[in-house]
Amino acid sequence: MRLSFRTERPFYPYREPQEPENKNNLGLSENLERTLRVYYLSDQAGLGTLGSGKDAPHWTAQTEWRDAITTEQIPLLKDLNHAEHPLPEKLWLTEFLDPSSPRLGTDEVYFTAGHDAPIIHRPDIVHIEKERFYPLRGLVSRYVLDLLPLVVVGLAIVGVWRWRSTTIKLPRKNIAK
Repeated sequence: MRLSFRTERPFYPYREPQEPENKNNLGLSENLERTLRVYYLSDQAGLGTLGSGKDAPHWTAQTEWRDAITTEQIPLLKDLNHAEHPLPEKLWLTEFLDPSSPRLGTDEVYFTAGHDAPIIHRPDIVHIEKERFYPLRGLVSRYVLDLLPLVVVGLAIVGVWRWRSTTIKLPRKNIAK
C-alpha cells in the first residue's frame, strides 16, 4: 500500500486504538502475531522516532535494510516517479520491521534524515547443494544410474512371477459332462 500526502515532516500513522478488555468475546486470538514493514524512500538515509518532539524516543522497529538505490535496481520506482513530484537522482531506501503486538502506538512515527546512519544489508542467503557420488560417472549417464534401482526391482518382480507360474502347477478340474 502506498500512502502519499503533503506534510511538513514525513510520518507514518502508527497509532492504534487501545485493546478491548474482553478480547475473547470479540473472537480475537490471544497470540496474534502481526508484522509491520515500512519502506521509507528519501534523498537521505532514514531514521524513525515515536513522536515529533526533540526528546522523542527512537522507534523500536528493527532496521532491516538501508542503502542508496537506483531505478535500475528496483523497476517499481519508475512507476512511483510522477511529473509533479519527481524522485531525486540519489534515493535511499530504509526498511523497518516492527514485530511487536500489541504495538506501542502512542504517537505517529516521524522520519528524519540519518546523516551518519550506517548502511545495513541483510545477510546473503547461501544454498549449498551436495553433489551425489556416482562411481560410474564417466561411463554412464546420471539419469541411467537414477533409474537403475527401478529396473532391477522390476526385473526381480517379473522373474519371481515367471518362476512361480512355471513351478507351481495347479490341478486342473476335469469338466466332463
